[in-house]
Amino acid sequence: MSSKAASLGSIIEEQRIVKKFLSGLPRRFIHMVASVGQLVDLKTVAFDDVVGRIKAYEERIKDEELQSDNQGNKM
Repeated sequence: MSSKAASLGSIIEEQRIVKKFLSGLPRRFIHMVASVGQLVDLKTVAFDDVVGRIKAYEERIKDEELQSDNQGNKM
């Protein structure tokens, strides 16, 4: 993302992008934001890495919801 901004003539530090991204996530991601903040160094982590972690978490949640719905429909 910072490379896209740079191609447009704006230089944005990766750290700033990561922090803005995490602070702008919906409340349902609050646990993931806290985990990322504790597990990785926000000064050095790549934006793509953070996005990948959030996407993986979101997929896991969706899978759990589908399994829960399917079990509820069987009863």
